[in-house]
Amino acid sequence: MAEIQAATGLEEAVLGNPDARVSDDIPFLIWAALMAKNGSDRALGLEAARAASFTALGGFAHGVQFAATLGEALSFLVRMRNHLADRLQVKFFEADGAARVEARHPNDSIDQGRVTEVGTALIARLLRNAIGVNAAPKAVEFAYAPYGPVAEYEDFFGCPVQFERGRTALVYASETLVKPIPTAEPTLFEF
Repeated sequence: MAEIQAATGLEEAVLGNPDARVSDDIPFLIWAALMAKNGSDRALGLEAARAASFTALGGFAHGVQFAATLGEALSFLVRMRNHLADRLQVKFFEADGAARVEARHPNDSIDQGRVTEVGTALIARLLRNAIGVNAAPKAVEFAYAPYGPVAEYEDFFGCPVQFERGRTALVYASETLVKPIPTAEPTLFEF
């Protein structure tokens, strides 16, 4: 707790209060301190995304399971971005036969993209879980260098992963955007 307090400047009473709303800066500051302490040779972002509960993604996690298509799910992600993190920027677009979901946060420079890496990995895991094989990306790009062996990233995402691309993105084949999802419930999704 002392290390977290030192990294964030917040008192234990605030950090331990479940009703407190802390700034978006806090996770970035904690990741930066964790990396300074543990080095950057482990893919801790993937470990966090593997262990995290989908409830960390709030309403997006609950609603996405009822989307009719992957395209609808990704559009929903764009709409829900500010519920996931203040100031999170998410773009979803198609170009050259691929659909891209690019994410960035103004605080990426604090932790060299670690929180965005966790979020990207957790969302990819959620989409695979909720939608299935049609939600497997065909590529993943990260703005920063890898924090562990590239093979760990490729094993996690199940596709090629590139680093130092100037952006963080999940890339899907365009044809996967329109395939129907068997668990779709349009009324529940709209609600």
